[in-house]
Amino acid sequence: CLLLQPFIKEPDKTVEEIIAETIAKVGENIKVRRFARFELGC
Repeated sequence: CLLLQPFIKEPDKTVEEIIAETIAKVGENIKVRRFARFELGC
C-alpha cells in the first residue's frame, strides 16, 4: 500500500505519517486521489 511506504524525502517516516502531520498543520483533510510511480536506479 502506498501509505505504508517510506516517504522519499524522509525515509524514516511513512507517507501516512507525512499526511497526518500535514493535516495537523493546515487543519484540512487530505486524501491521495492519484499518484505517479517513479523507479530509482534503472
